Amino acid sequence: MADPDGVVTSYRKGNVGWYEALPPVLAVVIVGFTTSEVILRWLKPEALADKFSHRYGISVFTICLGGAIMGFLLAAALTINRVLVPGPDELLVRLPASFIPGLVGAALGQVLSLVESLIVALSLAAILGGANRG
Repeated sequence: MADPDGVVTSYRKGNVGWYEALPPVLAVVIVGFTTSEVILRWLKPEALADKFSHRYGISVFTICLGGAIMGFLLAAALTINRVLVPGPDELLVRLPASFIPGLVGAALGQVLSLVESLIVALSLAAILGGANRG
């Protein structure tokens, strides 16, 4: 069903169309994955350690850090864009108001990435151990 502007209403939340939220979401996901990759490369000597537990711990840490950053930025960006919380029109008023949803998003991102990392880090640690052996 379309509204008077011709926009499908199922893709809208409040005054903001979901298609308007897509660019910040994609940017946040790229930032989170890049953060995990940079930290993993920065900790490369530890990530290529001989002990599986060290490799597993580094993998869990990098995935959790990326998830927390993604959660914070995603919640803050969607609050600033007025997708999560309808707010005033002034950007300078919305910026401080996005901090609390950002912290909640960071906590949620941390929990979800911890659950993900407990599974994904097993294979990542095994791959890093195989890369260390040549």
